[in-house]
Amino acid sequence: MRAVIVVIATAAAYVIVNGGTAQAEVCPDTISIAVDGTGSVNQPNSIAGHHAPDAIHVQYPGSIWPLGPYSYDQSVAMGVAETKRVVREQHSRCPASTIRVVGHSQGSRVAGDAIEQLATEGDTSYIHGDLYSDPRHVGTGIEIMVPLGLPGNRFMGERSGFGNADVNQVCITGDPICSWPDLVKEPLKALDVIPGYLNLHGAYPVGVTNEVIAAPAPPPVVTLPETPPLPPLPNLVEPYTPRPISTYIPAEVQVVLPREVLDWTPPPLPALPPLPALPPLPALPPLPF
Repeated sequence: MRAVIVVIATAAAYVIVNGGTAQAEVCPDTISIAVDGTGSVNQPNSIAGHHAPDAIHVQYPGSIWPLGPYSYDQSVAMGVAETKRVVREQHSRCPASTIRVVGHSQGSRVAGDAIEQLATEGDTSYIHGDLYSDPRHVGTGIEIMVPLGLPGNRFMGERSGFGNADVNQVCITGDPICSWPDLVKEPLKALDVIPGYLNLHGAYPVGVTNEVIAAPAPPPVVTLPETPPLPPLPNLVEPYTPRPISTYIPAEVQVVLPREVLDWTPPPLPALPPLPALPPLPALPPLPF
């Protein structure tokens, strides 16, 4: 009986000291979740990390075989499952907070797919997404413009939607991951794919949230000096006309050659003997019908 009284007295003292209520967890207005791109998971210079510096980073392979141990499909599937788990966990912990999901490149594919799947399961109004260089960018992403993909690297086309989540897709014009050219209409745009990836895919400045960013201005065009006109080539079809060799030598070269060389006139080529007459072809046998 004495032990029961001690427990009751201790509980009463706790209630008095804490003002009669337990201390609730303080949740921020926004909780950020970052999904890094291929090869940049947990890297300090990742683009998703720059856009969400205090974010929880989703742990997934971020791999594309043979550049990593997992195929694109495997990496994306693991990333989507983990992103959904982290989103649910943070929303359960802080139901009044906005859950901001930031992705770049493969991370945008993972983040966008996770939001799409969560939208099929229920309310997603608490989610805000920022997808940088999304391979499934509406209308122009590489997974939309290039059909099928490769084994282990399937391209899935456009998403069905994000429900009532607020999702912003950010793409630099010319970044082939989210702005793949229409090679059927403009086949020469294939020459821009590799330079566009190298120069633009990592060029997503912090603070820019428009849907499409104009590509940086091209470097100034270098104008080369005009080359002097070349002398005429001899016409091998017309009848032979005697001309000095200086006719076919550029003026810049003539100044270093002796006059005897410049005044020399090539003789006509010797006449070729006529070709022998070919024997007539044998008659073909009659057809058997």
